[in-house]
Amino acid sequence: MRNAFSFVEVLASLAILSFMGMALIKFNAFNKRAMERNLLKQESILLTNGILYEKEIDNDKVIELFDLYKFNKLHDDDREFLQSIELKASKEIDDRLYLANTSEEELSIEYGTLSISFKEITLNYLWAQKEE
Repeated sequence: MRNAFSFVEVLASLAILSFMGMALIKFNAFNKRAMERNLLKQESILLTNGILYEKEIDNDKVIELFDLYKFNKLHDDDREFLQSIELKASKEIDDRLYLANTSEEELSIEYGTLSISFKEITLNYLWAQKEE
């Protein structure tokens, strides 16, 4: 009858526990990176909403968030924050859909892809507008 574990059993249990610990650390690091990426993507979505309503977008031109909104009164700290956020947009026309053709005017809708970049995140949107 024995009262303790053998040296081999203790080494085997330590090896199993160390593999489990390494797996937990690796899983935690993956979750941290995924959470940081999701937070950055959420921030990007919130900050890029203002550019969605712009009619004319120059491709790959840097746009400050401050230029997209008009404010009556704005605190200096808020003004600096809005001026520090830079967006880059690119609008591509994919196709044109003709709706009606009358003798006076031709009605059509253009649609395509709008890509907005903020930091290292690029958001892609489908846009459509009446051709003028």
